[in-house]
Amino acid sequence: MIFSLDIKILFRHIEATGLILFFLLLQGCAHYSYIESLYSDNGTEPGILKLSIGRTLALKVKQIHHPLLKPLRINFSDGISADEAAVIAVIANPLLQSERDREKIARAQVIQAGLLPNPQLSLSLEFPTAGATHNTFTAYGLGLDWDVTSLITRGSRLSSAKWSQEAVNLEVAWKEWLTAETARLKWLKLYWTLEKKKLLKKWSLACQKRVKLLEEAVRHGIKTAPALSSAQTELAKVKAQIAKNREDTQGQMAILKRVMGLPPDYQLALQKLDFKVPLTATTKIAIEEATKDFLDRRLDILALKAACKARDQEVKVAVLSRFPRLGIGILHARDTGDVITTGPSVSIEIPILDQRQGQIAKTKALQIKARDEYVSRIFEARSRVAEIKERIRCLTDYYSRLLESSRIQEAMLKKYGKALEKGMTDTLTYYQALDSFHGQRIGLLQVKKGLTELIVALEMATGTHISLNEKTTYQGEQGKYMAKNIEGFR
Repeated sequence: MIFSLDIKILFRHIEATGLILFFLLLQGCAHYSYIESLYSDNGTEPGILKLSIGRTLALKVKQIHHPLLKPLRINFSDGISADEAAVIAVIANPLLQSERDREKIARAQVIQAGLLPNPQLSLSLEFPTAGATHNTFTAYGLGLDWDVTSLITRGSRLSSAKWSQEAVNLEVAWKEWLTAETARLKWLKLYWTLEKKKLLKKWSLACQKRVKLLEEAVRHGIKTAPALSSAQTELAKVKAQIAKNREDTQGQMAILKRVMGLPPDYQLALQKLDFKVPLTATTKIAIEEATKDFLDRRLDILALKAACKARDQEVKVAVLSRFPRLGIGILHARDTGDVITTGPSVSIEIPILDQRQGQIAKTKALQIKARDEYVSRIFEARSRVAEIKERIRCLTDYYSRLLESSRIQEAMLKKYGKALEKGMTDTLTYYQALDSFHGQRIGLLQVKKGLTELIVALEMATGTHISLNEKTTYQGEQGKYMAKNIEGFR
């Protein structure tokens, strides 16, 4: 009878404990919700690409929030400027989405760092199985224990996670800035390639006219075959440059679309770029302002600074974790003699073998590494900015000298033209001067291209926007490069 009663009591204890454990485990279960598929019904195209580029993308560009980029009002009907291409790339480039996902991870890590460990509930049963078991009872023990040492490191862990989150946010913003500047750079490369196409076409027309004149002169015995061969060779070289220019245009167009996050069949409209060389006073002032205190605008350097603070807190966590782990709790038990006891319990770690030496050494090494990266990035940034400024100065001076030479060549070409009309010179001499003039025009274009690319490089290095004076819609030789209506792309 005693044994039967004991069993009933035991089962009641087990039943009550089981219910408690069930509800506690139920609270600890994670809730899973599926992520809506990014793919459309056919499973091939990301669903995000089903938005409208004319409505949704323009709205997002107007509402952009970025420490270095400003909202823009985009009108796709009048073409895309370099600034607009930059902001569109930040909004539409799918490669940046994976970078932004790091911000979500960092936020989750802050939540995790602030959590305290769960208390531990333990249950033990001891059945009398041998010896003097008459009038004995089944012994049991019920304990509740919690590790209090987590309170010691919680503040430092939370501070480290917050600094890490700040570093991640700055890193993501810096990569968005680099993507925007890459789009500006690719826009400029495409623009100057299209401008070169116009000059090459004029040069080609002049060479064709020269060849026709020489063919007529050879038939009449006025000129010799070698002179005609030289003109035909020059024409072939210009045509080769046009073919190379066509290939460059297609390649740079594809690269710009990819950076901007646009589909391959999208036809871009490029606005006219009114870039003045020698540099205007406004541009010179903007360059000087960009190089002042630029380290405060370098988001990657600020991110490294935040990372250093996070590493400092990690070292503090490692040092504080040397404190022996201490657990406190309460124990309720009954022995085989039916004596019930209740009282506190304390468990403490004896740090003999592991005193967290390895963890402390690791965090200190990471701390030193973060500081070294911070110092080296500052050194690299200052050197890069100084180099770009000097290259801009040298290239501007070179452009001025080249422009002076081009003006002299243009004046000489006009004199040759008047002399040719009066019969005081021959056609071959005139067209040789014309070839030299076209070559210098292309040289000037290349220098302007180099200057704009250096200014964008300075923007990248300083984290500051410098206006290039974009105006009106770009007109190519074959008409306006206008955008198709691709409603439904975004």
